[in-house]
Amino acid sequence: MVITTAGLELLQDLILEGGTPLTFSGVGVGDGLLEDSDITAKTSLVHEVHRLPIEKIEKQEGGHIRVFARLATDIITTDFYHRELGVFTRYGEQEILFAYGNAGDDYDFIPATGNNASICKTIVTEFTVGSMKAVFLPLDSKDFVTHEAMNAQVEEVITRETRKVLKAIPQVDAAGNMTLAGGLTAAGAINANGGVNIPLAVGAPTDTSAVNRLHAAGLAGVTDIFSQHAYLNTGSITATGTAATTAFIPGQYA
Repeated sequence: MVITTAGLELLQDLILEGGTPLTFSGVGVGDGLLEDSDITAKTSLVHEVHRLPIEKIEKQEGGHIRVFARLATDIITTDFYHRELGVFTRYGEQEILFAYGNAGDDYDFIPATGNNASICKTIVTEFTVGSMKAVFLPLDSKDFVTHEAMNAQVEEVITRETRKVLKAIPQVDAAGNMTLAGGLTAAGAINANGGVNIPLAVGAPTDTSAVNRLHAAGLAGVTDIFSQHAYLNTGSITATGTAATTAFIPGQYA
């Protein structure tokens, strides 16, 4: 950024007036190409695309001024190459191009995203104004919000939604009990210290005895698995009257 001739003249006038602050009014962005090399003579951008409000100004040591603005793509109607940057000041009813810069072929491509999305580009310009007191003109704009205001709003929304979520979680009382308004559905196994008590209908065996019977039946089944079964082929045995027979079966005697 280079302070223009008009900007230097403004500084001189303000110094002569004694204590009059330097008032910044906005930041202009454009896509124009320079036709001459003397940028100090510029009084306007070659082709201004949009005028941005100033978010804040920082005064550094040694009279350095940093001016912050923000470009959001949702307010841009047409894609453009961001080459030009100009900082404007207000002197009475007159607006002056105080500082100017042009990137030439090192431009940034800025897409017009419309309402589908918004890409924000923070623009910081820095120059030296000596001991001048710097202020900026707050411009009314519904298109922008400061970082501070946005962060405060996000924090408020997050806090409010967090309170809703916490309020919806069933609370555990001092005895460790939790009351659910609806049924409980679990995708996996429910593990409980001491087991899950399944109540049965009135008159039916208790849950404990039912489980014991199932356990006994299971043991009987296991015992049967490990027992070898032997069957005599009675079709090959004939007898008249009282008779006794002995048959050998592999692995056992019947």
